[in-house]
Amino acid sequence: MGSPASPSRRRVIGRAAALALAIAAPGLRAQVHTIPPRYQPPQIPPGYPAGRYDERQIPQYSLPDPLVTNAGGRVTTVGEWRARRLEILKLFQDNVYGRAPLGRPKGMTWRVISEDGAALGGTTITKTVTIYFTGDTAGRRLDLHVTLPNTGRPVPIFLIPGFAPPATLLRRGYGVVTFNPNEVEPDRRDGYATGLRQAFAPADAVPGPNDWGAIGVWAWAMSRAMDYLETDADVDRAKVAIMGVSRYGKVVMWAGAQDERFALIVSGESGKGGVAIARRGFGETVAGMNDYAPHWFSGTFKTYGDRVNELPVDWHMLVALMAPRPVYIATAERDWWGDQRGSFLAGKFADRVYRLYGTVGLGHEEMPAVEVPVGDFIGFHNRRGSHGVNAYDWEQWLDFADRHFGLTRPPRAEARFTWFTYEGHDSIHDRTPAGPGEYRNPILSGFYPDPTVCRQGDDYYLATSSFAYYPGVPLFTSKDLVRWTQLGSILSRPSQLNLDSAGISRGIFAPSLACRAGKLWMITTLVDRGGNFLVTTTNPAGVWSDPVWLGFDGIDPSLFFDDDGKVYIVNNGLPEGPQLYGQGHRAIWVQEYDTTARQLIGPRRMIVNGGVDISKHPIWIEAPHIFRKEGWYYLICAEGGTAEQHSEVVFRSRSVWGPYEPGPINPILTQRHLDRSRPNPVWTAGHADFVATQNGEWWAVFLATRPYRDYLYNIGRETFLLPVRWRHGWPVILSGDETVPYVHRAPDLPPDPRPGTPLAGNFTDRDDFDSLQLAPTWTFLRTVREPWSETASTPGWLTIQARSVPLEGAGQPSFVARRQQHHYMTVTTAMRYTPLVDGDKAGLAAFHNSDHFYFLGVTRTGGGRAIRLEQRAGGATTVVAQASLEPADSNVLLRIQARWGSYDFSYATKPDAWVLLKGDADGTILSTKVAGGFVGTMLGMYVYRAPSGAR
Repeated sequence: MGSPASPSRRRVIGRAAALALAIAAPGLRAQVHTIPPRYQPPQIPPGYPAGRYDERQIPQYSLPDPLVTNAGGRVTTVGEWRARRLEILKLFQDNVYGRAPLGRPKGMTWRVISEDGAALGGTTITKTVTIYFTGDTAGRRLDLHVTLPNTGRPVPIFLIPGFAPPATLLRRGYGVVTFNPNEVEPDRRDGYATGLRQAFAPADAVPGPNDWGAIGVWAWAMSRAMDYLETDADVDRAKVAIMGVSRYGKVVMWAGAQDERFALIVSGESGKGGVAIARRGFGETVAGMNDYAPHWFSGTFKTYGDRVNELPVDWHMLVALMAPRPVYIATAERDWWGDQRGSFLAGKFADRVYRLYGTVGLGHEEMPAVEVPVGDFIGFHNRRGSHGVNAYDWEQWLDFADRHFGLTRPPRAEARFTWFTYEGHDSIHDRTPAGPGEYRNPILSGFYPDPTVCRQGDDYYLATSSFAYYPGVPLFTSKDLVRWTQLGSILSRPSQLNLDSAGISRGIFAPSLACRAGKLWMITTLVDRGGNFLVTTTNPAGVWSDPVWLGFDGIDPSLFFDDDGKVYIVNNGLPEGPQLYGQGHRAIWVQEYDTTARQLIGPRRMIVNGGVDISKHPIWIEAPHIFRKEGWYYLICAEGGTAEQHSEVVFRSRSVWGPYEPGPINPILTQRHLDRSRPNPVWTAGHADFVATQNGEWWAVFLATRPYRDYLYNIGRETFLLPVRWRHGWPVILSGDETVPYVHRAPDLPPDPRPGTPLAGNFTDRDDFDSLQLAPTWTFLRTVREPWSETASTPGWLTIQARSVPLEGAGQPSFVARRQQHHYMTVTTAMRYTPLVDGDKAGLAAFHNSDHFYFLGVTRTGGGRAIRLEQRAGGATTVVAQASLEPADSNVLLRIQARWGSYDFSYATKPDAWVLLKGDADGTILSTKVAGGFVGTMLGMYVYRAPSGAR
């Protein structure tokens, strides 16, 4: 074992390490540290261990290349890798874990102490096996606790240092073998004195600088357990997986590196010394680890505390030592100490070694979202929660083992979609082309109502209502007010938005944005379930705060920041006194808001009663916005209700508290008086918001609709853009018989160079589902509280879990949708799906609300598979058309085409071999006039599982 290292010896160790580094220098690979997209530093809770937790503070570093030998040669074949592997293994032995003095000891034996071949009603085999390391039954020993499913044949098993839930593994057909590492050596600084290392050392010896630490001896014990397992007839010795979490995640990585009999390795939240890149210095560090657990590693490793960059290895190389065997890396969202991203990078940089074997390791460049598992032979996930292990971890690990051990399971109730294409082509856009310096209306086509806009420097932000769709409040950015890019949605967490059981046209009404002092504010109403609230952010593309609930009645609130620093909230509410002419009699109210105390203060005052002229009984004065210009406070509001009589009106006052006088030209925007028979009409214009550009221009965004006949439109209320003209101190958008144009002169702003999200004009938008996260244009019905769709497990496929939640109910169905944005459009998808029982179904839905939709897809009926078109209208569901499918037709193409109020539904089992199932179906049932409400038609993929009682 050697004697304690003297100072001179320590210097020799340092020079040796430096020499090893110099030898390996040709293999150093420059790694420029990059900040993840849309990065936000984590909010570290009080009392959490001190450390570096900000990606922006990580210095650049270089990593040793696992595919360059110590002599500088390039590794290009598996044979060359086998030699290089031995070099890397020795580097870890000499510099990190230490060297074990022996393999399997001579004379080592074991004995089955107890066995029950019919435990748990005959379903389980249990054993206690004692390993005697020296053969002396009175000497050092290790107890293995074996629990196996009683299948009558050898079973795959997980060997685990510590404890594991046997029931979880048994249900999946796996055995579990556990042991207590403290029996081998106590996990404490003085554990050597009573541990196995001391038992194998010469008398009175102490660990030398290159001798094994506690991690080394625990890993060695796992190999001794494997010696026994190879002889157990109930165990499939070719399918022995090892799993460890935290410090034992470090142990299983070192055990797997040394002993290639282990067929699969799972390391959970093992941090530095397990899988995380040490050179990052994020969270747990080499110096800190050797300080609080000096017994884990070799003496040599302790000398690298302040010179980690001189290590001739890093932990991507340890991951590479598992090749070509599968290895799984798991982290947790709130386990910053374990360095989630550094663990992911270790898998990423080991991928090249797996490719030598003709396999894909991790296969992903960027770390996935939370609870999105990725990878092939290198698996990875970052689950919700903190340090530890939970059911989600086990589900992923067992799925991973199933796949690599070739185990078959009952078919899963799910559908997979490999692509989805939306093609929109309205002829009006061909007849009115936009020339240079012009833009096209609507700027946001489809169901994007109640727009709000603000400016922060040269950046513009726009948001719209989302009602019962989740995430809530889609958010867009632009530099020219014309080409918009969706950043995501503001309300993206269940803690921000509860839409459980909400009606389709309830939920989020009329958001309002405000840009002030490096912060964005959004205030809105959650109808029927909480009322008015606001959220804020300093990074519009990042995380928004949880709601601040405001506790006042009414809808459509907006914020006004005055020049004196005071802030006001203005909103629609009931008038003072009785409603004089029905529910449409409303009022506009204002009250001061304290941004520090986050509460309303002072008096609440009604500033508009009814509308511009209460003697004419105006209805639904709403969507108020106050802004200040040249000493005047201007108040703009929608009036007339969001239908044929919709309009925008204006008032002004010298005081924010009023009195407000109506403008001489009101409404300042409407189309209600124009000829209904005019071609390509734009109707219901109103609900505007203003923004002043950095060049002094004023522009308005507003909602309007494009009916195809008789006030029928399926695509919902859309967002348009027009300039604001100032006349004698009053704003006007359109006057007289002016119509909303489809093409207009663009704002005096530099063109936005970004490609933007497909939103205006005619376009094709195809999603191949090759990203880890769905594009922000996809949305869900009501709040998603459990994951049921993902693109990670099978790259290039969207997998949707079938659940017993129907579209016609008030639940949260397995429905992934996007907006219909054109009257003439086609959506197509390719699906792989096998319904398991009668009533199961999957396919495409054209959905307006729970009482008005079409479903086109595959179902099972009478034990056979069929293509079916269902129509739901007025609360009744009917089968419109149906065709049988051959049993082999698990891959199906589906297509929906719209032509104003007519829809065609087709399918194919081979490319370009389309079969029209139903033509000229009544599409008016998807219009707002027939279906009612405030939303538009959504198109997407829907998967349903018949409830167990129907099977």
